[in-house]
Amino acid sequence: MGKIIAFCLGQTQYNVVCGGGMKFVAAMRALEGWEKDIVTTKHWLFTHEKDFKMRPILVEDGQTSVLVAYITRTIRSLFVKIDVHGPAIVYSPDDFMPDVLRAFVIRITNRNVRWVQQIFHLYLPPWKRPGSLVSAVAGYLGQVATHILIKNRADLVICDNRLLVEDLVKAGFRREKILLSDCGLDLDGIESSPADGKGYDCVYVGRINRLKGVMELQDCFRRAPLDSYSLRIIGGGEGLGQLRAAREKSAERRIRIEGSVVGARRFGYMKAAKVFVFMSHEEGWGIAIGEALACGLVCVVWDLPVYREVFPTPAVLKVKENDYGAFAKAVQGLLEDGERRKRLAEEGRRFVKRYDWGRVLTKENHRLEGLMKEAEHDG
Repeated sequence: MGKIIAFCLGQTQYNVVCGGGMKFVAAMRALEGWEKDIVTTKHWLFTHEKDFKMRPILVEDGQTSVLVAYITRTIRSLFVKIDVHGPAIVYSPDDFMPDVLRAFVIRITNRNVRWVQQIFHLYLPPWKRPGSLVSAVAGYLGQVATHILIKNRADLVICDNRLLVEDLVKAGFRREKILLSDCGLDLDGIESSPADGKGYDCVYVGRINRLKGVMELQDCFRRAPLDSYSLRIIGGGEGLGQLRAAREKSAERRIRIEGSVVGARRFGYMKAAKVFVFMSHEEGWGIAIGEALACGLVCVVWDLPVYREVFPTPAVLKVKENDYGAFAKAVQGLLEDGERRKRLAEEGRRFVKRYDWGRVLTKENHRLEGLMKEAEHDG
């Protein structure tokens, strides 16, 4: 029915999948009968090659530094051979420069191409972002640069929450080119996944880095009132080694670090817990929270504006950001009150049914089909 040329060059580790990546994969699965050329790396291909039928075009860099890898991939993407002789949609799943620059070049040099760009959140200013100042500055300035290109030439910008839409409009994006399309959940897959045999009181699922607050989360479970409860941490990222070293140094056995887990296994781990704990300081949507609700967990998170928009349900307890004492008390209260926890869990399960992928992607696929017809007409 059509052709997609996608640039998936942001992933720098095996088996580490972000919400934007999940949304892109779900969108590609839903586009049956389309030809899909995916410009990507061995990291992404290793994780996703069985998710949908594709023709991979590899761009390699051999770098361990994320910043150097992104610069190298951006440059090499400009020279990789891509077939754009006919009508096509160029798709950028993330607004990192490696995903954006070649897409921009293809759009301005081909009349019969349309460019679709996903944007999931705006970077915090460097002085507000936890972690490396160099990474924070590079990420912030990189997003400023890519948004100039996107604003001027993208034909459709897909955003996952209303607050982001308004922020982009204020920044000069044209409202009529923005499509509000939530992230979604594989509710059938979650429902069919059995619980893991060994349960823990609490579980965290997400990337392991400073921005996600995982070190602080681990510290909370070493102090009263959570020092008698167990925590399972699932995820990969640049902070995994440091997190494991801190755990080994403390000889703490109530905290288990699983590392990266993809697919249905993570749902089994979530179902075996009682409470989902999440101290992330920056999210575009919060897909791990949605998955936790679908697994029957009550969630305790920081009170970020996006959560009020996406998860207005009592099953997601929102605590003032960086108030670690209040966070711990909220978790303790849930663990000590099984009846309340059960009632909220049922509310959460009902709430997230609105985010089933089949329902979410209908509008998005309709817009893609419309853009493909435009490209064919101009060809």
